[in-house]
Amino acid sequence: MHKSLTAMHESSVRLRFVGTYYASEGRHYPPHSHSTWELIYYRTGRIECIVEGTSNITQPGMVLLIPPGAVHEDRALTGYSQIFLRIGALKDQPWPKICYDDTDGSWETLCRTIEHEWRNESPYRNEMLNLLANQLDLRLRHAAPQGLNDPWEETVRAAEALMESKYAQPISVEEVAQQVGMSPSRLRAHFDRLRGRSPQSTLQAIRLRQATDLIRHSSLKLEAIADLCGYHSASHLSRYVRRETGKSPGQLRA
Repeated sequence: MHKSLTAMHESSVRLRFVGTYYASEGRHYPPHSHSTWELIYYRTGRIECIVEGTSNITQPGMVLLIPPGAVHEDRALTGYSQIFLRIGALKDQPWPKICYDDTDGSWETLCRTIEHEWRNESPYRNEMLNLLANQLDLRLRHAAPQGLNDPWEETVRAAEALMESKYAQPISVEEVAQQVGMSPSRLRAHFDRLRGRSPQSTLQAIRLRQATDLIRHSSLKLEAIADLCGYHSASHLSRYVRRETGKSPGQLRA
């Protein structure tokens, strides 16, 4: 029984190379491609990563997946840093193109652990890397949008993209619903069915992710972060941070 369960979760994903990269503003990277998948975790800064002609403006905590053979280039809008993983896997993996870190920094923890083990000379290095590759595969599968064959999936994804781009503004669920051509009640129903949560909680999660990243990785005052992330005030932001993370903004920054 134990053997069959192990086989059920066995992954054919293999780590081929792991590294970190730092670049200053304006230090662009020319068009190139890889024979493997490339997963990039953006730790600081912003770049425009153009993949097969599609522009992606990155942000801290963003995970970008680039399939084998896809031509891509980087335009450094600011100085930035990233962890990158070259992954051997089939091209038709059920992985998302983009996903985002949570308030606990789970993606950053996983990528930093993989990068640490890659440099490790322990006799258990390969075994650890295989286990981490399996965890990486499962996490990516879990992050992939569900219900891709559902006729309303694209509408929900359009609403999510709109909230990602306008989270700093006082945008409401009603406005999001109007822009994607749907009534607020129907949008809420489709979010509940396909995502298991409401559009409002999705918007709050986006705002909180942005705010906690700025708290952890910038010296901005709490009032400025609240303004940048769509909160009414610093105290409003503090309540959300404490409720969702169990820590005060000061504890997160420390």
